[in-house]
Amino acid sequence: MNDFQSDLFAVSRLIRRNVGSFLKEPMTVFFSLLSPLIILLLYALFLRGIQVDGIAATLGGTGVSSAKVGALVDCWLVSSLLSISCLTVALNSMLVMVSDKGGGKLKDFLVSPVKPSILTISYFLSFFIITVAIAFILFAVCLVYLAAAGAFFLSLGDALSLIGLIVLSCFSSVTVLMLVMGFFKSSSASGGFSGIFSAMIGFFTGAYMPISTFPLGVQYAANILPGSHSTALFRNILMNGAINRIADGLPDKHFAETFISNIQTTYSFKLNFFGTDMNTGMMYAYLAASVVIFFILNIVAEKYKKKKMSV
Repeated sequence: MNDFQSDLFAVSRLIRRNVGSFLKEPMTVFFSLLSPLIILLLYALFLRGIQVDGIAATLGGTGVSSAKVGALVDCWLVSSLLSISCLTVALNSMLVMVSDKGGGKLKDFLVSPVKPSILTISYFLSFFIITVAIAFILFAVCLVYLAAAGAFFLSLGDALSLIGLIVLSCFSSVTVLMLVMGFFKSSSASGGFSGIFSAMIGFFTGAYMPISTFPLGVQYAANILPGSHSTALFRNILMNGAINRIADGLPDKHFAETFISNIQTTYSFKLNFFGTDMNTGMMYAYLAASVVIFFILNIVAEKYKKKKMSV
């Protein structure tokens, strides 16, 4: 067996072991699925009406039905859910790594013949597989919700774009959070961080409130986060159909164009990145760059840990 085959075998065994360890904790799996769905339920019960009333007020006297406005808000809710789930599920999947560290298993791996890069790749692929699998389950639930609410306006191209964006967002979330979670040495510490992270990340990425409503300095800081770009891209794909449906029903073309522009601005379809309005192409590039940069940083961090262990 050559070195490549040996490395590939080690990666496959470690992936099987990591995924198995995650699945052995049914409550972690359960809450990974339940937390985003609770967000959707809370939105639908308490915040949906506020959003519908706000948009309907701007369309007063135009004859646009509340059902069309409600469909737009539902698409916004789903885009929030998908963007948040890519982050929170990724974080939950990494409890395996923290548990390994707290139990001394990671130390055993680092002093073994297993290369640091192989260990990093196996963790990364394990967390990615878990995150993508749960994200697609939630995606299916969201499609059912949109269809039941009469807010399903996705074309085949839109659906394929969403699938690609989910995969890219999961890649980005896993690489970024792996580096962050590498600083935690116990499950109790990581659990505290997870609670704070889950509560705050939705605001900083614009999932709970559009980033455009923040002060300019906060916008700049929030838009550094890859998750903000993911949220904006989900908005672009999911909300366009509902926006155009409302605009097509408006009698005045100029008013329709103004409405579209205002909604896109309000819901941050483009991100103000230190004075530059980032379009969808730039946001996709930003997400892809975050994957490459943070993956390299993770490999460097693992090499440093192994070097420190050998001293």
